[in-house]
Amino acid sequence: TLTVEKKKISVETYGETKVYDAIVLDKGGVVNELVAGESVTLNTPNTILNVGSVRNEYTITWDNAKESNYRIVSETIGTLEIDYRPITVSLVSGQTKVYGDADPEPFSVNIDGTAYPELIAFNVARVAGENVGTYDVTVSGNEYQGNYQVSFVSGTFSITKRVLTVTADDKNVVYTNAVPVYTATYNGFANGDD
Repeated sequence: TLTVEKKKISVETYGETKVYDAIVLDKGGVVNELVAGESVTLNTPNTILNVGSVRNEYTITWDNAKESNYRIVSETIGTLEIDYRPITVSLVSGQTKVYGDADPEPFSVNIDGTAYPELIAFNVARVAGENVGTYDVTVSGNEYQGNYQVSFVSGTFSITKRVLTVTADDKNVVYTNAVPVYTATYNGFANGDD
C-alpha cells in the first residue's frame, strides 16, 4: 500500500508599522513550499487607515492546487499598525499692535505636519494688559486629536508706541500787547488718554 502524505506548507502575512499619512495600509503575504507548477492566491482583506492596529488575517483561494493535498504546519500573521502623526501648532512670531488698537482677531498660528489640510482645535490667550510692552501668548489644546499628537508652541505679542502729533496753534500779537498764552492741538491719543 502506498500512502501519499499531504504536502506541508507555511503561510506568512506581512506586517508594517507607519505614521498616519491618510493612505490605507495593506500588505500581502506568501505561501511557501507549494509543489512546482501549482498556485494559490493568498487573500489579505484587512486594511487600516486610522491610528490603531489590526491582524493581517488571510484566506487562501486554491487556484490549480487542491486544498486536500496540503497541510498548513506554520503560519505567521503580521500586524498592520498606524501610529499618531506628530504635528505642531505654533504662534506666528513678530505679531504686534499699536497702543490703543484692538488685538488681532484671531492671533495668527502655523499648523505644521498634517497629512492633509484639516481642522485642529486649539486655544490662544495672552496675558492681559494694554500698555506698551511685551506680553506672553499661550497656545494650548488637547494633545491627541484624531490621528495626531499635537505639540503647542507659545510665544509673545508686543504693543508698540502710538504716534502722537502735537501742532502749535497759530497766534498773533500786536506790538506792545501782552504775549498770548500758547496752545497746541494734540492728535493721536487713545484709551481715554489726554
